[in-house]
Amino acid sequence: MNSPSDFLTMWQHNRVFPDPKDGLQGDRGFLEIQAKELNKIFISDATEGYGFLNHTKELMKDINPKKLYPISDGFLYKDKSLWAPIPEENIYCDPRINIWWVWNRIWSLNQGSKAITTGEDQLHHGNVKYLIRNYTTEREYKFISLNNNWKSGREILVEQSSDKFIKDNWISGYFSDRPGLRNFDKDDIDDMAPPAVFYSILFEQHCNKGYIQPFYESPAQNDSVTDYMLMITEKTCIPFLLGTIAIPMNMFYVSEYEKLGFKFVKEINGIKINRTIEWDVTEDSRDDKNPNSPHNWSRRQVHKLDKINEQNSLEDIKKVFLENQDIILHNQKLIMEYMTTDKYMKKLRDWMLS
Repeated sequence: MNSPSDFLTMWQHNRVFPDPKDGLQGDRGFLEIQAKELNKIFISDATEGYGFLNHTKELMKDINPKKLYPISDGFLYKDKSLWAPIPEENIYCDPRINIWWVWNRIWSLNQGSKAITTGEDQLHHGNVKYLIRNYTTEREYKFISLNNNWKSGREILVEQSSDKFIKDNWISGYFSDRPGLRNFDKDDIDDMAPPAVFYSILFEQHCNKGYIQPFYESPAQNDSVTDYMLMITEKTCIPFLLGTIAIPMNMFYVSEYEKLGFKFVKEINGIKINRTIEWDVTEDSRDDKNPNSPHNWSRRQVHKLDKINEQNSLEDIKKVFLENQDIILHNQKLIMEYMTTDKYMKKLRDWMLS
């Protein structure tokens, strides 16, 4: 790259490169590489969608867009003109890549035994089925919802749910001081603990906590209309692996998961949930005066969760859970397949080499 860019700063490449032979002092502001012709420049590690799109646009100022090949491992908005003038055929998107990444990198034995142990017990012994070894249809609570760091959507659930909902269920929220939240004991996990410690505790001690799991992915609640790209991470794997009735709490996720083959319970004793809403963005999509803005949609979702909890006993929810075992076990099998097959990584490799 021959000029500064926010993209390089993000990757910590915008550093000091003093060169004694030409007398330069301090930060030269760019990373210099030997001049040669580059026909393909692949851009990966999407992180938050807005940053990925906008940092890519910064690269277009210095690089021929026809040579840029963005790779998205999340959901990408259908309107590819947002990436113009990068040709549409240059854009690769497959969220199954990140599902594979969760198993083979985040939870992998290859990352070292200390990274995936609680004491001397390994998290999964290299077998994905080990994560679901304690699967049972007997659960302690109607709902389980895991909320670690602050996000606007998670705050809506944790702060705006009724007191009864918080009291009746296993709801965590480490960013909140609300009484009744069931955060892991600080003796078991602290802010400096590696993520795998959290997962070990989750799969070993809390795998059968609840029948229904509302969950948030990593983006903030409004990223579906501001970033045009949505992440998919281990937070997606957990509710499917645990065999819960999954309720994605980010807008448009249900329709995107369904395109990957996942199925959803659409009604719980008369209360409709998990609607298939096609991902569409309009001028007023992010305006909270719009009743269908992501924040307002999330508030209605939380109201539905409250209503389900209020109108159903634990036995009522267990009955719904048992009636939908075909959906639950289908999703469990599918997520394990995506986590362990390298088919989609090979497809990516073939595309890069084509």
